[in-house]
Amino acid sequence: MKRKSISLALVGLCLIFVTVFSSSYTPASAFSFALDDAESSDRELETLSLGSANAIPEKIAVFFWASDAGTQACVDEYWAILQDEGYTVMYNFKDTADFEADFNTVEAYEGVEDTVFFYLFGHGNNNGEDSLTAFAPGTSIVYSSELRVMFDRLEAERISFLIESCHSGGFPLDFQASPYLAMSTSDEDHNSYALAELPGEGKFSDAFFDHVADGYNAVDSFHFAEDLVLSVRQRNRRQYPIIVDFSDYVWFA
Repeated sequence: MKRKSISLALVGLCLIFVTVFSSSYTPASAFSFALDDAESSDRELETLSLGSANAIPEKIAVFFWASDAGTQACVDEYWAILQDEGYTVMYNFKDTADFEADFNTVEAYEGVEDTVFFYLFGHGNNNGEDSLTAFAPGTSIVYSSELRVMFDRLEAERISFLIESCHSGGFPLDFQASPYLAMSTSDEDHNSYALAELPGEGKFSDAFFDHVADGYNAVDSFHFAEDLVLSVRQRNRRQYPIIVDFSDYVWFA
């Protein structure tokens, strides 16, 4: 097992998950946003800072998010829900300028007995082969096939992610292997939509996390949110989420 240490350190809508690091960046998105009518939360919560050094099994939440897509209030809300699920370690990567370097920080900490959940929230597209998501426009783009390579380096045997992003379906499709539970808020050809003016909250993520908070597991919560985004009256505003489940672990229940 690795020795654990923490160094304190985006159309459509696109998403993935966070820890105790925040980099400063003022992004100007080259992507257009897909919006929907609803109120967005303006709840402001104090930023959490955590640090520990021990070898016991832990539940780790990793947030990667773009500040012109999401807000700290959304991250805090989701983190509070995960805390109720027993998560004690949080990585908060806002506007990451170097996705792989920040990912490596998580890799250096986690171990085989840990449970790791990633939430990614950014601006997405696809290049004909991979889905891609940007967290700091022009500087930090992660491709679905590259993310799989990075995930395969992790020691943990319980790994899951939800990516909130347009055209994000390539991500779960590249994770058709044990031990992953991989979820996207759209397929490779469609947008994801926000509740209201961005930055704010994704429609899918809002439904997903609310369902988890009501006591349901991740797979049930995925299908609950899927039904919601597929049932909108305007066909051109529907989302087509994708789930690939090769995990033998029941997430959030």
